[in-house]
Amino acid sequence: MDEFQLSAKAMKCAEQLLLHPSDREAYARRSIEIMRETGESLEAQRDRRNPRWRESLEIFQRRKKTTVLYY
Repeated sequence: MDEFQLSAKAMKCAEQLLLHPSDREAYARRSIEIMRETGESLEAQRDRRNPRWRESLEIFQRRKKTTVLYY
């Protein structure tokens, strides 16, 4: 159960950073390996990789909702 919770947490961080699903999975696996080797938390790794990840996520979600209507 602990392993599942760790992988879910890693995938959550990956979804906040990356757009493509295969990139997310690779990032999550690597971040878990780094966490086990160095002890650095998943959130700290996410923040180190992209300090402005919240802004990027908001922009992406706004773009996702936009639809183009042609008349």
